[in-house]
Amino acid sequence: MKSKSKFCDNNLATNDFIYFEKMLLTIADNQKKLFSEYLSLENFEEDIYNPKWLLSQYESHIWECDFKAKNNLVLNFNIKLEDGSLLSDVNNSKLLNGIKYFLCALSSKRYNGGKALKHTTFKTKFNTALIIIDGIISRAKKYKLAENRMSLFTRNDAIELFHDIYSQGGSSGAFDIINRVSSYLCEKSKLITDEQLLLSNSIYPTILWEPESTALTMSNEELSKARLWLAQNNFYRAANSSKYHGSLITTKLYKNVFRNNLRLPIKTTSFDALRLTPNNNSFNTEFKAVSVAINERDLKRLSISSISQYISVFKLLSVCSSENLLNIIDSSVFDVDANDIAFTKSQATSVGRYRTLPISLVFNSINNALEFYLKHSKDLFEMIELITYEKDRLFDFSTTSSGFSSFILKNASVNLIEIGLSCYTISNTSNKKNINIDYFDRLRANYGLIELYEVLIGSVLVILGAITARRQGEIIDLDINCLSPNVEPNMEIGGFDEYSLIFENRKSGDNVDREKISRPIPKIIAKIIWDFVVFKKKLTDNGFEFKNNSLLFCFAKFSISDKQVDVAKANFCLNTFCDYFETPTVKTDNGIKRFYIRQHQLRRFFAMTFFWGSGFDGLGTLSYFLGHTDPRHIYHYITENIPGEVLKGVEAQRILYGFSSKDIDNLGRLKSILKSRFGVSDIEIRTISEIIDYLEDEVKDGHISTMPNILDLKEKIESNIYQLLEEGTIELHPRYLKVKDKLGNPINEVHLSLIVKEEPSE
Repeated sequence: MKSKSKFCDNNLATNDFIYFEKMLLTIADNQKKLFSEYLSLENFEEDIYNPKWLLSQYESHIWECDFKAKNNLVLNFNIKLEDGSLLSDVNNSKLLNGIKYFLCALSSKRYNGGKALKHTTFKTKFNTALIIIDGIISRAKKYKLAENRMSLFTRNDAIELFHDIYSQGGSSGAFDIINRVSSYLCEKSKLITDEQLLLSNSIYPTILWEPESTALTMSNEELSKARLWLAQNNFYRAANSSKYHGSLITTKLYKNVFRNNLRLPIKTTSFDALRLTPNNNSFNTEFKAVSVAINERDLKRLSISSISQYISVFKLLSVCSSENLLNIIDSSVFDVDANDIAFTKSQATSVGRYRTLPISLVFNSINNALEFYLKHSKDLFEMIELITYEKDRLFDFSTTSSGFSSFILKNASVNLIEIGLSCYTISNTSNKKNINIDYFDRLRANYGLIELYEVLIGSVLVILGAITARRQGEIIDLDINCLSPNVEPNMEIGGFDEYSLIFENRKSGDNVDREKISRPIPKIIAKIIWDFVVFKKKLTDNGFEFKNNSLLFCFAKFSISDKQVDVAKANFCLNTFCDYFETPTVKTDNGIKRFYIRQHQLRRFFAMTFFWGSGFDGLGTLSYFLGHTDPRHIYHYITENIPGEVLKGVEAQRILYGFSSKDIDNLGRLKSILKSRFGVSDIEIRTISEIIDYLEDEVKDGHISTMPNILDLKEKIESNIYQLLEEGTIELHPRYLKVKDKLGNPINEVHLSLIVKEEPSE
């Protein structure tokens, strides 16, 4: 009987230990000791089947996992496969053990280069693995998992799966959310008769509303019947004063649609078309909003680095294949990389991106925000401080009473009285969900104290977004200790000239464990932050109670209490800002729509100021607030603070514009690449760009039409350029020149140069 290898235990795959023994015989003597120590240490003595995070027995069909979060994660392996059997059935034991071993191997030093993973790194890796497994289970019928395990899973299947994950953004693509939700609700809509739908109109007056567009693959009739079925089965949230608020309980729906997965999709997708009442005025806006997204279905596409991480985790499945647990026959399954996923011509999709705000709108908004803050913040703070100080002693009446208004008129500053302040709030207590007919006229007339404060918060969000380029979540999460150094910026003697913003990086860790990072900010931003720190301290000294330590906060309109600035409230304040300053509107087939600013659009603007700024008035003002005089510093600051995919989107737009402006070197070679790579016919790109420049507004407003649609053509070419940037075939780089003006004064100039790394095929 053959003796057992000294490296063999019940955890190490047979192929692995034979390979290691052969390797030990071939390496140099001076390396054998180190190699033997590596193999014999705890890396290969640890119990794969008993990781620290697993609180249940390995053999259990329900796992409780401790990831140091608020609640433990529970995985239920009793899920139904395509033939009706359960994954936990005896006949599926190899498939089940393959999945379990894969999950346990994720944290093993043996499969991580002998290193223990950080908690946040492992949690991210584990969630990635679950998305991959659930993506495969979601396609169980195609692969016939119960009958064949993964023997029918090919390299093309792997590419297809990861392309869905890449193009639709993680779990949305893996779970095929749009199609599965559509299919589920189409089946449920068949349970509703035409007669039932007509009779329901008296109970749900808006149930027949038709959305302008939806990602769901359902007809308007199917949507209406699906809403009725959802209402009958209590899928809508109840409001305070009415039985149905109209907002779908998405997690409840997901528990039904995705019951045969290990867990629900990590990120839930809301579908406005499924609302019981249309979402036309969810944030009480004066007009409907110009859509913030182009190609919305692809908007959440992953970056190349993110899909590379998915593929890296996926390749660990090969361990289970070597043990014949998953029965993967196609050896090329694991021979995939990010380029296979992102740049296969047959699968290429247009770039999903956010709509760019008109540059003049952003500059005007920055100007309005700064002016409003500098003119009114001090008076608003003092008025609110007085109210919080006096509220317990003086006020037994509501905030909308005449007595409260009299107190405000008596104590408000001359500045606030002159601009129109007359009451605490202009909102109507009898109908808190809806606005008054003249609400927006009263808003712009400055009647309400709290509404002015909401405009102030909107102004701060615009300033922080456009000048610091921070994510919305990072701004919302700022606390009163976010300024460094934590001293008053206005001190003339002994003050500091350089300040930084300390915030939690939303792209690292989770809600419990995120990386704290610091980025430089101009002095005006430091002043605003310091003002809010002092303001909050004074309110606290007045006995005002706050629910958390956040830097930014709002106030309830019908009681003197704080209201958290969460995502909904932040968007509300941005909308109020836009209606107050009457940002531009556009005419569409569906009526007049207004540009309502969102934080991600301001981040995009921040990047665009470098690539487009030299041709627009106002860049000097922005450079002043950034505190930079050398364009190299601005470029370095931008590339440090803006994600690569955002930069590439901006660069693609700038390159397209360069065909007509002729201000980018080396564009001739790009024209040849576009022709050879994307099958573009022999056209004059410059002519197209010139037409776009002159006629784009007319096309948008519907005054003229073109065939093909000029905006679609622009987006297609821009998408092709983006792809070349993302795969590294082309790069856009600035060249810096120091020249002298007519008076001999030195000035900086920036020239953009395109680097092409591929020769076009003839």
